[in-house]
Amino acid sequence: YIIEALTQSNIVNTDGIKELIPELKRVGNNLNQKRS
Repeated sequence: YIIEALTQSNIVNTDGIKELIPELKRVGNNLNQKRS
């Protein structure tokens, strides 16, 4: 779902993706911390 949303947003507005990238990295870091 997230990938599809990113793809659609990328077509509409690349600036939105630039704002989402840091959020995705933050979420990824949180998931990694919970696993450890």
